[in-house]
Amino acid sequence: MSEHSDNKKSAVGAIIMLLILAGLVTYGIGTMNNGDIASASLAGGLLFLFGLYPVFALGKD
Repeated sequence: MSEHSDNKKSAVGAIIMLLILAGLVTYGIGTMNNGDIASASLAGGLLFLFGLYPVFALGKD
């Protein structure tokens, strides 16, 4: 058994982590802007979309 996993479970974990981070960023920015979650979701969405690139393109060696 290898030390590195080449299956899709690592990508699923990374995507879940990205969703959690994007949600926390959206909530934090929305809280700082008097509860304006709708406009803060743009920052969270961009974080998630730009975070998908390293997961899929740079993730596997």
